[in-house]
Amino acid sequence: MEIFIVIPCLNEEDCITATCASLGFGDGLEPPGRLVLVDNGSSDGTAKLMLAIQRASPPGHVLITQEHRRGYVAARRAGMAKVIDVAQRDQVPEEDVLILQADADTIYLPDYLRPWLTLIVAVADTFWKRVPSPAASSISSFLCSGSSAGRSIMAWSVGWRRKRGKS
Repeated sequence: MEIFIVIPCLNEEDCITATCASLGFGDGLEPPGRLVLVDNGSSDGTAKLMLAIQRASPPGHVLITQEHRRGYVAARRAGMAKVIDVAQRDQVPEEDVLILQADADTIYLPDYLRPWLTLIVAVADTFWKRVPSPAASSISSFLCSGSSAGRSIMAWSVGWRRKRGKS
């Protein structure tokens, strides 16, 4: 399973470095997946910090994109589009793509992702089956909520469908 974490950013220079570090990015070590940072028109030093995080991470693990239409939804959609482009470019089957949504102003607890990923895989194997979808734009949602500092992290998986008779 290829994991992508999408983080929309708008004037987050005070916290984006710490947020990314708390998720395992920017320390030079092998991160838990790929990070997609979406600059939503920042006017502070956010863009420079994004580049620094990218440089401090192994090549290809931190992706940066921009969305000029302001707003959380537009930025999240731009991040999802970037994931789809990269997955297609790298020939990652869409049923093997897991997209996590995170917040730029949250410091996540150490190993925050590990239990969620374990849970997602366990639940998916029990309640969900992989089915090929006709197009990458047919993203089905699989929501998993957790809490860190009052925030939630949402997970979308492409190509998953509920198994019959399971709830």
